[in-house]
Amino acid sequence: MKHTIILLLAGLSMLGPLGIDMYLPAMPSISEQLDAAPWLIQLSLSIYLVGLAVMVLVYGALSDRLGRRQVLLWSTGTFTLCSLAVACSMNAEQLLLFRIFQGLSAGAGGVVGRAMIQDSLQGAAAMRAMSQVIMAFVLAPAFAPLIGGYLLDALGWRAIFLAQAGFGAVLFIWARLQLVETLKPEQRARLSLRALGANYLVIASDLRFQAMAVTSSLTFMVFSLYIGAATWFVLDVLALQVTQFGWVFMPLVGGAMFGSAFSARQASRWSRSQQLRVGYALLLGASACNLAYFMLTDTPEVPFAVLALGSASFAFGLVMPCISLLAVERHASYRGMANSLLSFEQTLFFAFVTAFFSPALAPSATALASALLFGVLLSVGIVARAGAFRRPFAQASATHS
Repeated sequence: MKHTIILLLAGLSMLGPLGIDMYLPAMPSISEQLDAAPWLIQLSLSIYLVGLAVMVLVYGALSDRLGRRQVLLWSTGTFTLCSLAVACSMNAEQLLLFRIFQGLSAGAGGVVGRAMIQDSLQGAAAMRAMSQVIMAFVLAPAFAPLIGGYLLDALGWRAIFLAQAGFGAVLFIWARLQLVETLKPEQRARLSLRALGANYLVIASDLRFQAMAVTSSLTFMVFSLYIGAATWFVLDVLALQVTQFGWVFMPLVGGAMFGSAFSARQASRWSRSQQLRVGYALLLGASACNLAYFMLTDTPEVPFAVLALGSASFAFGLVMPCISLLAVERHASYRGMANSLLSFEQTLFFAFVTAFFSPALAPSATALASALLFGVLLSVGIVARAGAFRRPFAQASATHS
């Protein structure tokens, strides 16, 4: 696989995160210009996430049946058109409608792109390519609010979605010209909705899987809470400008990247249970320090207000790979479906937190920090109850058909 193709797949994987984070600085401006309630504009984030979550369950199966290239081209083209439609929205109802379709079309790059790498590469080469794609996926949320803030400041909120449409159009043309099919016709699977539903039901009924799914969602609150609260936390609590959202997103994303890199480095030295213990100890400590800071100060300032968030995100990078493996390894015969279901549940929880929970906490940074600590404590309790701090799970019998 050529480096240009890996770069293309990395770009395609960025579409989903760009649709989430790039317009966050513009929410107050959109609310004002469309004469819509702030909660209605906040809802545009959550319905995008719901669309993204639903299609995560579908894109993998579609690409197994129809081929990788065709699914990527259709989804990228649709994302481009929907981004244009969002930019042209004249009222909140149109914005919400087009955001749903934008979300439905945004998730193929991450799912199908990883499948293309696994089709074409093996061993260390596959690991390197996968790391580059994941790096792009992780970096996108850090830079998207910065770019969105500058576009808002210079050209207005519609320019943000026009930029997304332009990026999608470039990727579509690039894929049309250079992307080749990696799944041969004889390797394609039959698309049986009945079998698909039955297999998903088996995985969903596994209580250990659900325990880890809930745990991962609670742990991910270090991101979901602060993404959902980004507008009021940055503009009101920290009193920053629309071009300064990076003060929150850079520590979050940077911490997760360093945590993931450290996790990979320690993989051969620490047992999974040891890594969970260390990670959750750091996460608890960072969450407690975050709460203490906002309880003790009336005028929070950067960088001190975000230092604990960076540490919590680093701990998240240690913990999350372990939780994901614990959830999926019990269904070794259907890892792809188990990963899809895990992503689906995480994204739905993310949507709920960003749409309802984070806005309800405004404008209290102390309440936001308390919610994070409470979520971490619940997560620790579930992991401890499951025995994951002491031993790995026994593998579930795979009897799917």
